[in-house]
Amino acid sequence: MDQASPDDCLRTLLYAISVFVARLREKVFEARDESGGFGSVLTNLFHHREIPHVWANTIAVGWALLVFNALTVLREYVGDDKLLGPFLSTRSEQMERTEP
Repeated sequence: MDQASPDDCLRTLLYAISVFVARLREKVFEARDESGGFGSVLTNLFHHREIPHVWANTIAVGWALLVFNALTVLREYVGDDKLLGPFLSTRSEQMERTEP
């Protein structure tokens, strides 16, 4: 059984950084017409009116990736039946399994 490794954390961090870079590139291309070119956009990039949205998207996607990677490691550790069982069975099936 695999356990969480630094590779899982590093992968999550690299994915979050990639999302941040992609969102920044998107804002640069959107703002280049307003500012008159790439040079002025790059100097004022972090003062752009939508930069809080970039940070919010990056944080949200980063947390989603962290939860996904954590659940993947947990699924490998405990197995699909124990991890997904309570979510896929009905309440009556759970009660029948616990009664002697």
